[in-house]
Amino acid sequence: MTLGGSSLSAASSGTGTGTSTGTGTGTGTGTGTGTTTTNFHTSVTGVDSASLLTTQSSIVKALNGGEKWSSTSLTYSFDTTRPADYTGVQANSTASGNLTTGWQAMTATLSTLSSEILSSIDKLVQLSFTQVSANGDIRFSQVPTSGSVAAFAYFPGTTPSYSGDVFIDTGIDSTTLGAGGYGQLTITHELGHALGLKHPFEDGATLPTADDNHINTLMSYTDYQNLVPVFTTSGSSANVDYQQLYPDRFMVYDIAALQAIYGADSTTQTGNNTYQYGTSPFYASIWDAGGTDTLDLSTTTASDTVDLTPGHYSSINTRSVSTQAQEQKQTFASQGKTGFDSWIDSAYAQQSSKIYTGTHNLGIAYGAIIENVITGSAADTVTDNKVDNDIKTSAGNDLIYLGAGGHDTIDGGAGTDSVSLALTKSQVTYTSEAGGLIRLVGTTFAADLYNVEKLVFTDQTVTLA
Repeated sequence: MTLGGSSLSAASSGTGTGTSTGTGTGTGTGTGTGTTTTNFHTSVTGVDSASLLTTQSSIVKALNGGEKWSSTSLTYSFDTTRPADYTGVQANSTASGNLTTGWQAMTATLSTLSSEILSSIDKLVQLSFTQVSANGDIRFSQVPTSGSVAAFAYFPGTTPSYSGDVFIDTGIDSTTLGAGGYGQLTITHELGHALGLKHPFEDGATLPTADDNHINTLMSYTDYQNLVPVFTTSGSSANVDYQQLYPDRFMVYDIAALQAIYGADSTTQTGNNTYQYGTSPFYASIWDAGGTDTLDLSTTTASDTVDLTPGHYSSINTRSVSTQAQEQKQTFASQGKTGFDSWIDSAYAQQSSKIYTGTHNLGIAYGAIIENVITGSAADTVTDNKVDNDIKTSAGNDLIYLGAGGHDTIDGGAGTDSVSLALTKSQVTYTSEAGGLIRLVGTTFAADLYNVEKLVFTDQTVTLA
């Protein structure tokens, strides 16, 4: 299935690539009140403006289609009668080659989803979206599309009159419209075009091939570890169904590009928020504009690799393909189902590169600061950011990388836990204090350590008493 492209002069081609015109110059970077440092204590009030990307970033250039809305207050509509201005419009992405044949109003389910997705975009950028009964700036409808095209949209503007309009295939599979489904990705992708985003593999600046995938941007055509095997048995037989999982809201690169074009929304999630993720497969990105926030992974049972740096990805509850295969064998054995081990190995091996493992499943947007993290029961890895972090790693032999800044508090919990520093031992001082506290002071940061057994320097490892 192919997602359509965007065009100001015509619909996208049958392969859904389309063309763009113009060279946008939007430079909005949001608002924030900056970084505050007292000795090593560091906090960021509001948006971390220093880490937001600009329109000169290679990432933004690869996604910026060059057109943007001039107004920050946009309307949208689910027209119930075909707009008159669609008459005579050539559209290669449709089965008929035009916008009129087979046109229909968008279904209630798709309309609700589209409104929800617009609401999520409203929280990212300095745009507002208001629904009107007809003739909105962005009009949604459905038409029969050609070939494998799932949908298409036009770049923003006032000319032609259908600029910014979104068209979904009348034959869209309703089973893909749930959370993590391809249908939701499709709508979000097309709204990206309607707001001025292009595909990252065409029209001028492009992303490196290794970065051109759905984990970084929903504007990509490339899947990333999106198969979740589901095994069932019936009598003496077994079956595996590879369920598909996609990010269904904008990811880190998309957020960065839209915020560079329209400005970051500094009013979203400004309180002390907690973001919880567990053992269920997911893909998501976090935009948070203030407060003291916590990433709660306490219910995870497999390894967490957390990077609190804005613009970076974490891997939550990661399970390798071989681990999943072994666990499935154990599950069958516990059910008295024997003789399936080789078949299970084969079921994973034939799709090994596409199997969901949890790798890079959580992004923290550029400009967003998450202060605290609680990990689960496995061996976890955490990398701090430039502000004061409170890091609790619970059970497992955990590894915490420090040195980005701030005055952190680390509780390693059970297990043999290590703090790693990109410094030699002579560049750091550490002292034992009351209550099991180890006070660590570096050149640009400090940390209070509890239940940490080792300090790993670049020149040696120290075991703490």
